[in-house]
Amino acid sequence: MRTPRRRRDPTTVVEATRAGYHVVLRVAAALSLGCAALAALLFRSGPSPVTPHTDVGARRRAAHQHVRTSGAHGAPNVRSTVKAARFSRFGGPEVLEIVSLPDPHPGPGQVRIVVHAAGVNATEWKLRKGVVSFGAELPQTTGRDVAGVVDELGEGVTDVAVGDRVFGVSDDGAGAAELALLTFRAVIPPTLGFVDAAGLPCALETATRTLDQLDVAPGTTLLVNGATGGVGSAAVQLAVARGARVIGVAGPANQGYLRSLGAEPVTYGDGMVEQVRALAPDGVDAALDVAGSGVLPQLIELAGGSHSVLTVADFEGSTEYGVRFSNGFVDGNAFHALAEVGELIEAGRFWLPVERTFPLAEIGEAHRISENGHVRGRLVLVVNQGPSPVSAAG
Repeated sequence: MRTPRRRRDPTTVVEATRAGYHVVLRVAAALSLGCAALAALLFRSGPSPVTPHTDVGARRRAAHQHVRTSGAHGAPNVRSTVKAARFSRFGGPEVLEIVSLPDPHPGPGQVRIVVHAAGVNATEWKLRKGVVSFGAELPQTTGRDVAGVVDELGEGVTDVAVGDRVFGVSDDGAGAAELALLTFRAVIPPTLGFVDAAGLPCALETATRTLDQLDVAPGTTLLVNGATGGVGSAAVQLAVARGARVIGVAGPANQGYLRSLGAEPVTYGDGMVEQVRALAPDGVDAALDVAGSGVLPQLIELAGGSHSVLTVADFEGSTEYGVRFSNGFVDGNAFHALAEVGELIEAGRFWLPVERTFPLAEIGEAHRISENGHVRGRLVLVVNQGPSPVSAAG
């Protein structure tokens, strides 16, 4: 196992530049935000590192040039405003409102998409409540995970074309809207719809990053605490695909679901350690805490030491017990997983269930359910169901 990384001061000020704007982002308690926080912190210029920028032919080059001269850097699209979710004060779901904002245009390396669906993550309601902050001022938009159709390209983009279906992470945390800008992105696998794709990006990145940090490989026995949420479900399946044995901790109602993902299920609460011991008498090689339910001491016992345990949900516990806390900004991101998961999806070896969908106008209800927890899979907003808006020049 690798030596635990030295954690950076959570009050570090991060400076980034995009399209002529100098943005100062204060990372205050961001260590509890995971992928969605990482996406906001990595808001920067330059081509997407998610997929190689392969030249896709003369037709697409022509489309790129058309957009660069008449879209992103020229005449505006037909619509001049977009509907977006926003909050102007911290509080409960009732502070969310749908407002009209100026339509965004992509900078270098970015694409703009017509958002068809947007995932709902725990990060969003934590930001809405003011529990965590990047130092951003009110009002704030919301939403990270998105899926939709490319309708405008920034300078230097050659990996996708206008009309391509893509999924990824909204650069400015404004994915719960009719239009969004993406740097971290990938083409949606052919068999996947927009709603299912919108539930993937942050869960997929976080799961991949943590499995890499735990050195999960063929023959590893991995224990996942909180195995039925988005990140947990992704971690279970990706670990199984790597050839690992996975024991998943979840409630009694989700035991069958965990078996369907390839995990051996145990229930949380009293007796959890004994259940795991019954399956793995010698303990486990590694343990991943996704739930943040105060079980780090038990995971340390089962994994044979804190060096074999990692959490994405219990920062205070990680400090108390000497457990690594995975933070993509500090440790490096795994957005490459967006482009790599397609093979598993097409082979029927990876999926994240969508528990419920909501129209954009009901984002408050989606936040309420997310905040209450115990969601199997993902919650997704359905934003655009009709045809994509047409460029004024096209």
